[in-house]
Amino acid sequence: MSTQKTDGGFTLVELLVVIAIIGVLIALLLPAVQQAREAARRMSCSNNLKQIGIALHNYHDTHRKFPLGGWRSTAATSSPFGTSWWGGLLPFIEQAALYDQINFEADRAGWTGNSSVLVGTASDVMVCPSFPGETSGWNNRSWDSAATYIGIAGAVINNTNFTESRTNTGFGCCSHSGGTNDGIIAAGGMIFPNQSVGFRDVTDGSSNTLAVGECGGRMFTGNSASLANISGPTVLVTAGGQHGWLMGSEGTGTPPGYSNHRAFNITTVRYAPNEKNYDLNGISTNYGANNPLISEHPGGVMAVFVDGHVEFIAETIELDILKYQATRDDSQVISRN
Repeated sequence: MSTQKTDGGFTLVELLVVIAIIGVLIALLLPAVQQAREAARRMSCSNNLKQIGIALHNYHDTHRKFPLGGWRSTAATSSPFGTSWWGGLLPFIEQAALYDQINFEADRAGWTGNSSVLVGTASDVMVCPSFPGETSGWNNRSWDSAATYIGIAGAVINNTNFTESRTNTGFGCCSHSGGTNDGIIAAGGMIFPNQSVGFRDVTDGSSNTLAVGECGGRMFTGNSASLANISGPTVLVTAGGQHGWLMGSEGTGTPPGYSNHRAFNITTVRYAPNEKNYDLNGISTNYGANNPLISEHPGGVMAVFVDGHVEFIAETIELDILKYQATRDDSQVISRN
């Protein structure tokens, strides 16, 4: 009597069921993996800001004040754009060799005047790992690099509790749907042009006052006039705009007597964290006096305070509270509850 031999293996239906189960498992696990990766990036970002805070303290120990937000190259002959606060901080973030190569008195010292030494120089500590864009070769220039951490110059405040008078209006470039001079720059914070402040000036308390926050993320525009150098509706905003981490200022004086419309790598707080509307006054990829604190972290941004501690600032924070934190001497009580 003959017996029929059957082949072992999966039927098509069984194979499809297994594939479906694997797909479901991947779908369940993928968000957890993404969350774990973002948690690691956020931790790295926090460590960057802690290093920046330590560097600011070491700078203060050496110079008895914090670095200028930007300064004018007094010896420059035609374009006296000086360097940003990053320039002065270089020796304190293990970049002394780069600091020694920079000509701080060159024409456009914070930009083309030092292009030969700036190729690929953005330190890891300058860039949040969650930033979605390239930083080396920024804006299609091989020598230019972007930073995603920005100095806090102050805030735009005008309410019954406090009015910030140390402001200039009419500042900005190429912002608000292609318009100009619609920004506001202040000098009530810690890092602003042409003047330094120290711990003794922080009467609100060093643990209540912001020093540096994040500025590296996507914004969106529905206005084609904003897109002269950008393709598509997504705009990447960084601390130095189109001009990189070393670009400072060519103006003289400080608000309300500041003489020029641009001072890069600093911001005056005017909008909520992670504001996504690019078509607002004072916001620009070139120079936005009021570019928001923005990141790719879900729900908020990281920032370091004057005392060196780092906090995650929720994008739902009351805007006046954020503005008080950006001001060193407004005498306002801040509740952290």
